[in-house]
Amino acid sequence: MQESYVWLYGFVFMLGAGYTLLDNGHVRVDIFYCPNSDEYKAWVDLFGSLLLLLPVVCLTFLVAGNM
Repeated sequence: MQESYVWLYGFVFMLGAGYTLLDNGHVRVDIFYCPNSDEYKAWVDLFGSLLLLLPVVCLTFLVAGNM
């Protein structure tokens, strides 16, 4: 019962992050992003996810595997 607030917070945070990603509401640098085509925006989103999200996920798996 003591840790349930942590799990509930994580659930709400991930639910909100997923909804924001689905609704395309994340913060971006609009100087470079806004005036370009949809194809360019898709490439920026793909490379941004690969370069920023993937290393964090790999590090999390490495650290979790060593515990």
